[in-house]
Amino acid sequence: MEEFGFKEVYNIWGGLDKWLADGFSIVTDPQVIEGITPQAAYNIIEHYKDISPFMIIDFRTEQEFVKGHLESAINKDYTKKTFSDDLDKFDRYIVYCQSDSCAEALTNMSELGFHRVYSIAGGINGWIAEGFPVIE
Repeated sequence: MEEFGFKEVYNIWGGLDKWLADGFSIVTDPQVIEGITPQAAYNIIEHYKDISPFMIIDFRTEQEFVKGHLESAINKDYTKKTFSDDLDKFDRYIVYCQSDSCAEALTNMSELGFHRVYSIAGGINGWIAEGFPVIE
């Protein structure tokens, strides 16, 4: 897990069987994971680039997108009914934006049943602050 940028990791004593035996529930297929660090997003991108298809989605305005975005990112307007076109063939989605509208975009993706959606905490500014590259 350190390889993926996790700093604080805990082991559940007794494992999943004990967890379930104690009456706790589990999520079998998470939909939206909000607020992963830019480092964790970078690690996911690097790990999965040769393994399985994923998509990077920039939910900012088109004007913001052309000023700079993550490599391979596409720009989508989540308010359009067609925003989800061409998204269903991917295993994972890394998304970012720069305003409160990101919560609405993530809600839309969740309601449409998208799975493995990772939202970068701090958006593109967080990405840049960590020293990761952008395409202009």
